[in-house]
Amino acid sequence: MQTLPLSWSLETNKTETSVTAKYLGEKLKWLSVCSFANHTQFYNLIDYSLDKQNQNLIIRGCNRNIVEYLKIKGYSATMVGMEAVLETSGNHFEKKSIKQIVKRGLRHGSVIELPYSYNNAQQLEDFKTKTIHAAEPQLENLFQTKFTEDNSLYVLVSKKNIWLGAILVSKNGSEKLHTELILRTKDSPVGVLESILEKIFSEAKNNGMLELSLGEVPFVNNGNNGSIISSSYILRKFGRLLKFAYAYDGLYNFKNKFQPRWDDLYVCSKPKIGFEHLVFLFVKSNFHKLVFYKIKSKMKRQKNITKKQNSSNYILPLLDFN
Repeated sequence: MQTLPLSWSLETNKTETSVTAKYLGEKLKWLSVCSFANHTQFYNLIDYSLDKQNQNLIIRGCNRNIVEYLKIKGYSATMVGMEAVLETSGNHFEKKSIKQIVKRGLRHGSVIELPYSYNNAQQLEDFKTKTIHAAEPQLENLFQTKFTEDNSLYVLVSKKNIWLGAILVSKNGSEKLHTELILRTKDSPVGVLESILEKIFSEAKNNGMLELSLGEVPFVNNGNNGSIISSSYILRKFGRLLKFAYAYDGLYNFKNKFQPRWDDLYVCSKPKIGFEHLVFLFVKSNFHKLVFYKIKSKMKRQKNITKKQNSSNYILPLLDFN
């Protein structure tokens, strides 16, 4: 099956290639999000980029098939995580526990696919401000974040017409969909996201799609640790150090309960990836701001705890009448 790097998409109403790129100086270029009318345009973009002999390139979200193609073109690959893929021929929502949790979610409303409109796009932006991680710096350039004419939006709406959860979906290949944003509020009832995913999966199957990707979980692997001097090994160790800022294990557990196929996921670069590439991705994805925010929040909580403890130590002796 032909697919694109994650969050790159096919857009049926498109005629020209659209590229979002991030630069470090003149020589380092990250092709972060791209869209095409067909796969031929993807191959043309790679061939065109090869003409820029003095430019280092980065493409993330590549599966093994894409890696093999890019290696022929002179790229190297570094494993950065894994992708959870649901095959529509599988029984991912037939498990009793999954059925029960989907049923619980649907008690609170119904799942609908919203047509694109300016108002619906604005509603999504408003909903983002109410989600569980809304106060934190948001990751950027890793996935699609805007509702447009070229992706799909599924929402669980309560009986009072209140959004309880939302999932944005793109077309990652002619027979593959990819979940971009997966959003819920702090007060969303149990089963909301599972109910939306079940609806997307069912419609994908009915529409002849072969796969639904639940997206990437970074810093995890299939048990092969590799060389301790490899970029993949260093990245995973780095990710574990920063688990306090990005709880990828919780993300893994959520996706794994659907019993997906786990595919290795890579960052590809031309030429070989180096330390400056990793720092570049770290900064341009906004991950550094998230880490600093979490450190600051943790220090503030610790300061408040210490303050309360000191206050208690001061008050308790005054209550000792012995």
